Amino acid sequence: MCNLSKGVEEKGRKKGIEQGIEQGKKQGVLVSIINLMKNMHLSEMETMNVLEIPKEEQAEYIEILKNYS
Repeated sequence: MCNLSKGVEEKGRKKGIEQGIEQGKKQGVLVSIINLMKNMHLSEMETMNVLEIPKEEQAEYIEILKNYS
């Protein structure tokens, strides 16, 4: 049982780290979008195209930006 619980704990830890890294990446992209929009006076779509954000991710960032303002 001890080995099983260690395995479950390790799996949970790895998943948490992966989620944290992904969240950090999204936060960094979001900051870049906001800074470009503010300083370069670009629209949301222009900014995401400049940053080469994949089309399938753009809707998520647009939704986040709606709640940010």
